[in-house]
Amino acid sequence: MNRLITFILLLALSFSYQAQDKPLGIPIQFDSGSWKLMNDDFGSCMLGHEVLSGPILIMEHGHETMNQLQKVFESGYTDENMTLFASSAALVSGNRISMSLTGNSQGIALKGEAIGLISNSDYCKGTVIMTVTMESEDNTKQKEAINSIANSVTYVKPKESETWTQKLGGYKLVSRDSYSTNTSTPDGSYYTGGSSSSSNTIVFCSNGSFSISSSSYTTLSGTGLDGNLDQSNDSDEGKWSALEIGSNNVVKMIYKDGTVVYHPISRENGFYYMANDEYTKGPNESCE
Repeated sequence: MNRLITFILLLALSFSYQAQDKPLGIPIQFDSGSWKLMNDDFGSCMLGHEVLSGPILIMEHGHETMNQLQKVFESGYTDENMTLFASSAALVSGNRISMSLTGNSQGIALKGEAIGLISNSDYCKGTVIMTVTMESEDNTKQKEAINSIANSVTYVKPKESETWTQKLGGYKLVSRDSYSTNTSTPDGSYYTGGSSSSSNTIVFCSNGSFSISSSSYTTLSGTGLDGNLDQSNDSDEGKWSALEIGSNNVVKMIYKDGTVVYHPISRENGFYYMANDEYTKGPNESCE
């Protein structure tokens, strides 16, 4: 979303367009008219216009029901730079929801229009199409554009990576990290020591489900500090698939809360690399 705001504030920005209407990662095609692809990433893309201000952002979501998607729309959006609230009731029609939003970014008043689509496809649960402009601007053309795009969306089955499906299905990837340090005064009257450890395990079941468990702990000892401990454990689950997208091998993960994440994956020198972490592969018996 921060990329979105940056573009809104730089209205005089000149950019080069990519002549395509099939975004990277999202398994859809659409008719964007005079709006052209200007930023493309796995699971999301941004469109810009030579004359009209404000971008159009298209994002893949993993919500399976309209009730789930409606709750997300009605909750608005907040981060350290921007806040958007629903300014109208959600309008639901079949597999489609629309809503107007208002908010601000660093004191600048904003308004937005968003459309959400639910798909009955197994490989793409749907998309959110949104445009955000300054509150003082006429966004009629932008609203027309996102409606036109929503009307033209078709779903295209992605290419599955048979190699990575076989490599991961029924196995787990484990990442571990640890660190320790000790310091003391020359006479030994004061010392401090600390250690931390973290682990992340991703289980890829052959039936297309995954589970993630993460744990970490930190200990701090020393003069007057013995016994301090900070420990945390987290878990999550969802569905996964291994895809070939362009020249990339990618693991797509749809979490139970509707979040969709694409992770390029590779294997080098006996290790697996995904999500900027180094993993080792092992057998798994926890899958059904």
